[in-house]
Amino acid sequence: MKNQLKGFNAKLITESIFRESDSYETYPFGYESSFSRLINVLEKTDKSETSEQMRSMPDLLILDDKDKKIFLVECKYRNAEQLHNVRLNKSSLEKYKKYWSGCILVVIVPLDNLLYAQW
Repeated sequence: MKNQLKGFNAKLITESIFRESDSYETYPFGYESSFSRLINVLEKTDKSETSEQMRSMPDLLILDDKDKKIFLVECKYRNAEQLHNVRLNKSSLEKYKKYWSGCILVVIVPLDNLLYAQW
């Protein structure tokens, strides 16, 4: 539950940054938002590639109003006392790369107001 709350907060922070710019529209996109009724069923029974892809869905769909482009964004929150201690799960990163290679990964770290994002 603690990790889910951190993930939810990372999504809210990222969403608010885009919204405040007045250049973007944001929409919930992730697995938790789109398939909330299926979460328990898929996590306990289905180990197929399709369910793996669904579970790794990025958190947000963001529309750039000016350029009329759509971006998928995955949000992560990491607590670390120093920046070099920030860690990301290799298998999760590999799933994003495999299924959602065009998405942007945003990592929120509560140090010095840092926001890191990369394709």
